[in-house]
Amino acid sequence: MVCTKCGNKNEEESKFCTRCGEPLSQTKEQLVNSSKNANSTSNQGGIRKTMKADAKSKVKGSLIGAVAVYLVICGIIGAISGGTANGNITTNSIEYNVKITSFISEIITMLVGIVFSFGLIAACFKTTRGKEVTFAEIFKLPFEHIKEIGYILLLTVICGAVGFVAGLLTIIPILGFLAIIALIVALVYYSPAIGTFSMILADIDHQENLSFTDTVKKSLEIVKGHRVEYYGVTLSFIGWLLLSLITCGILLIWVIPYMQLTMVNMYRRWIGEEEFATSQTGLSNGAVIGISAGGIGCGFIILVVFFASIFMGIVAATSSNGGNIKDILNNIEQYSDTYNDSEYDFSRYFEDLNINK
Repeated sequence: MVCTKCGNKNEEESKFCTRCGEPLSQTKEQLVNSSKNANSTSNQGGIRKTMKADAKSKVKGSLIGAVAVYLVICGIIGAISGGTANGNITTNSIEYNVKITSFISEIITMLVGIVFSFGLIAACFKTTRGKEVTFAEIFKLPFEHIKEIGYILLLTVICGAVGFVAGLLTIIPILGFLAIIALIVALVYYSPAIGTFSMILADIDHQENLSFTDTVKKSLEIVKGHRVEYYGVTLSFIGWLLLSLITCGILLIWVIPYMQLTMVNMYRRWIGEEEFATSQTGLSNGAVIGISAGGIGCGFIILVVFFASIFMGIVAATSSNGGNIKDILNNIEQYSDTYNDSEYDFSRYFEDLNINK
């Protein structure tokens, strides 16, 4: 029997938790059933807001500090990779070495991300259960659970291989289009299970020593009926992420722990470990998804219109100097072949255009 206060697993006949002394009035199965019933009868917006409020109150200094260190490490790796890629390339061998360095940097970044994410999720589980987590423990936990890290890495490789195959199929017109559509549908359907897969492994207090395939099956079972909630909770953080962009990513050192603690709360509710009051009200998860999708769509349209306006402005400016669209496109193609896109000098193009006139 699982204690709803601290998450400790007790004997089935126990009446009180052996860790915190909390009375054990419900079995885990009863909590799961009550959680599923709450999904259909309760205000989902209220549940989401309560989970987020609880997570916000538990953002600790150790979590913030660990995220700050992680972001600095990623920044250093990116700076080294970017500095190498932007160097002067004079031979094919140097260009080849730059590509290899960039590829190695991406692999290192991925591995660092997997290791750190596991430690952060594990620390968030402990934090939500009222346990203290030190800064050093967040970085130490992953190396104490190498098998679980291996499982996550294996799933990452499988997902990457599927995406790579779908990308190769794009060279075939109709089949490639169908492959991309299938990949998008698969991502939408399986992303909640992929996130849950990592949380099952990082919940080190309740590890069941499952195999890789059993962990996949369990993650798919847990997310049944919860996919809308998963996306509703995830997309509810878009505003915070936009604020993080405005602060050049500095706000992420607080937003990332806040998000992860909320996702852990949601997972604990799914498995019946914790219930969250619904005294608050809020938008339904479906409404959050709809508003977010509409906002993303409008943003994409605005970007398209913005770049189209720039192109038409260039066309109008050059046409007034005696050029025509065909000449403009030919000249742009000529200069694009001569210079890298990052080094293309439009001022020189306009000067040559006036001279030719």
